[in-house]
Amino acid sequence: MEFTFEAEKEQYTFERSKICGIYEDFSDSEYFDRQVLVLGKLMTLFGEPLYLTQNVEKQYEYSIKVTSKTGENIWLTVYSEATGPSIGGRMDKKSKEAADALAEYICNAKPSDYHYEGYYMDGPCRVCEGVKDGVPYRMEKELDLCDEEFAALYERLYGTKK
Repeated sequence: MEFTFEAEKEQYTFERSKICGIYEDFSDSEYFDRQVLVLGKLMTLFGEPLYLTQNVEKQYEYSIKVTSKTGENIWLTVYSEATGPSIGGRMDKKSKEAADALAEYICNAKPSDYHYEGYYMDGPCRVCEGVKDGVPYRMEKELDLCDEEFAALYERLYGTKK
């Protein structure tokens, strides 16, 4: 089935489940590079995300209206959280077909350049990633924080005290 894709300007509020990852082949030696490329590809296709945070576990989100060739609309979200870039929506056959088509559309796009800096608190570490001239990069640096510094960073990222 053929689809068209359009970014919405507001975040969808319906309950969603993860339908699929954008790249799910963990055995692929370029798996992590491909994950970094996703945000650049999304920027090429849909512009800026609805939000972009410094929390790698809730990095960004897009709301996407998918229209089938019969005119039926399906609403999906593209987001990156702890499991990496994913597509979410309702758990039905039409949404799965639309999500698979959207994943292919994203994978075939050329990435825009971007630079991102954020934090992954399980390390904790600082993450710098992006795309420069079509080439992905990612660096992680472990943070050496005292308890007070960790608590302050945690509160800034999650909006709550640990």
